[in-house]
Amino acid sequence: MKGTATSTGNTPMLSSCAPLFLIIKGLALALFLSLAIIIVLTAVMYWTDVSEKLVPYVIVAGSLTSLMAGSFFVGRKTTEKGWLKGGLTGLLYVVILLIFASFTGDAAWHNCFTKMFLGFSLGALGGIIGINT
Repeated sequence: MKGTATSTGNTPMLSSCAPLFLIIKGLALALFLSLAIIIVLTAVMYWTDVSEKLVPYVIVAGSLTSLMAGSFFVGRKTTEKGWLKGGLTGLLYVVILLIFASFTGDAAWHNCFTKMFLGFSLGALGGIIGINT
C-alpha cells in the first residue's frame, strides 16, 4: 500500500492530498443528501396535496441538514483542524449550489458573500461537532 501507517493502527494515510479527498467525500455526501431530499420532496408533492408554499422552507432546511452532515462527516474522519475542513466543505457546497442555481436563471448570486459566509460558518460548526464526538 502507498503511504505510511498511522501511529494508532494499521490504517494507511495518504500523502498531503488526504484532506482534499476527505473534503471531496464530505461534499459528495452533502450533495447526495440534498438530491435525495429534493427527490423525496418532489414525490411527496406529486402524490399528495402539500402546498407549494412549503417548498422553499423544506429546501433550505434540507440544504442546511446536508451541509451539516457533510461537514460533520469531515470533522469525524479527520484528526485535526475539523473547523477548517468542515468550513471548506460548507463553503464549497454553497458555491456549487450557487453555480447550479445560476443555470436556472434564478438570482442566485444575490447576497452570495453572505451565503458563502454562512456556509463556511455552519460547515465549521459541523466540523467542530464532528471532531469532538
